[in-house]
This record gives sequence, C-alpha cells and structure tokens, in this order.
Amino acid sequence: MRHLGPSAQAFRAAFGLGSDGRYIGSVDADGAFLAAIQALYGEALEKEARSAALEVELAGQRDRAAGLEARLEKLEARQAGGGGPDAASSRLAVAGLIGITMGWLWRAGSFSTRITQNDRITRMLR
Repeated sequence: MRHLGPSAQAFRAAFGLGSDGRYIGSVDADGAFLAAIQALYGEALEKEARSAALEVELAGQRDRAAGLEARLEKLEARQAGGGGPDAASSRLAVAGLIGITMGWLWRAGSFSTRITQNDRITRMLR
C-alpha cells in the first residue's frame, strides 16, 4: 500500500512526537499541521503589515515627487517667461545706470575725463 506524507521515523525525528517510529498518531499529525498553519498565518500577518507600511511610504514619496514636479514647473515657467532676473536684464539695468551717470557727468562738465572709465565698465559687462 502506498502512502502520501512523511514516514513515521521522519515525523518523529522532525517533531519529536509519537510513541514509536512505526506509526503517526492522528492527534500528533493534527497538532503538527495546526502549528504549521499558525506559523504561516503569522508570516502572512507580518507581510500584510510590511505591505501596508510600504504603501504609506510610497504614498509619501509620490506626494514628495508631485511637489518637486510642481516646483520645477514653476521654475521653468518663470525662466521661460522672464519672471526672474537673467544676465541680459542685469546687463540692461547696469547699462541704464551707466547712462544716467554719464548724463549727470555731462551736465556737471566732467564727462570728458570720466568717459574712459565708463567705457571700461561697459566692455566688462559685455
């Protein structure tokens, strides 16, 4: 006759149950199966808890990524729209200040002595 399952000797060696190595008692087998089911259930609960924690962490990472994407879009829009000072507008502002200074010097009568300094500044800004 063929049987499915462990031999009585292997069962006794693995669990230390049974009165001898010839038979597996039904109470012993049921107890071993119940212990195995409880162990598997415990592992399943641990994996569910870990999965829930990972889902919370993932949601936080997604929120953070969305916030960073929104910040990037604002920065790109500001840069494309000229909302912030760039090199060209800074040079234009400095050139305007130089023009005002030159006009003031012209009125004061000392333009001819200061023009070489203003030319140097203008060349440096280019």
